[in-house]
Amino acid sequence: MKPYTIDPMQDHHWQLIAKQLKGELTPSEQDEWQEWLDENETHQTQYEQAKTLWQEKNEDSHLSDAQFLQRIQSDPALAWQGIMSQIDTPQRQRTSYAWIYRVAAVVALALGLGWASLHYTTDLLSDQTRIQTSDGTDSTYLPDSTRVWLNKHSTITYGDFKGETREVTLDGEAFFEVTRDEHKPFIVTTNHAKIQVLGTSFNINSRGARTDESLTVASGKVAYSPLEEPQHRIELIQNEHAILNPHTGAPIKQKMDRNFLAWKSGILRFENDALSHVQDVLSHYYGMTIHIPDPVIRDKRLTATFKQMTVDESIQVICNLYGLQKTQQDNTITLTKK
Repeated sequence: MKPYTIDPMQDHHWQLIAKQLKGELTPSEQDEWQEWLDENETHQTQYEQAKTLWQEKNEDSHLSDAQFLQRIQSDPALAWQGIMSQIDTPQRQRTSYAWIYRVAAVVALALGLGWASLHYTTDLLSDQTRIQTSDGTDSTYLPDSTRVWLNKHSTITYGDFKGETREVTLDGEAFFEVTRDEHKPFIVTTNHAKIQVLGTSFNINSRGARTDESLTVASGKVAYSPLEEPQHRIELIQNEHAILNPHTGAPIKQKMDRNFLAWKSGILRFENDALSHVQDVLSHYYGMTIHIPDPVIRDKRLTATFKQMTVDESIQVICNLYGLQKTQQDNTITLTKK
């Protein structure tokens, strides 16, 4: 059986198939997906083949899901070559290799593995894997099937999880969906703190200074301990948020920001928020400085939802609502009255 060469597909409809396999289609994409699926029988057949191939992998491969994920992360082509050699029965030998080429790319996309934005390195001496994103966000799976979404310019490092704990080091921002294992606590160490869970989902932002670190719990319970003062350990439950005290380093519970996962979802929501707050949220989300110098304008309130919008589109909405004009110099946008 000849080797498979896998290249990331750019075809929009194959990306829709990938998102359908993940169950992550937005309402608008769902309509587009259904329209494409209903166009002709070929599209329906292609989707059924993609789904069948993935199911057959789960049934026939000797690899566990976690092992498969690790292999496809480090060498997608090699992983798929091994899997296909196991499920290539006479009835399936007539399948087009071009189709398998596409499906392999689709399944890789469905697993949330991006060749462009995820970079993997392995230290053979310490048996540590290091994953880093560049200018984009992406997701990956850890050896215990825990899923991690990494924000741009973020890095995680982890081992094989064969010991009594599952330990990960994070530099940057990430959202974790931890596979529950009561016998093996899941521990994330950041630049300034340690987070311990059994099975839950939470977001950590740990960039640079201690004052920039924050933890938000989406489900379950999380123990949060500063590295310098571990006696200040606190527990957070669903919808609780904490930062580190800039003076003592102790965790402090605060009101949760509804946009803490905007970097992952691409959705920003504002509910009667002052424009002074909106400018800060947009500045953080878009990675630039958005400034409203007039205090009267900063006190105005905004209720709106921005879905997958560029910075120019978001700023234009605000300008239209409040009669403002935009000026931009380098990475700074200033909004003033017309």
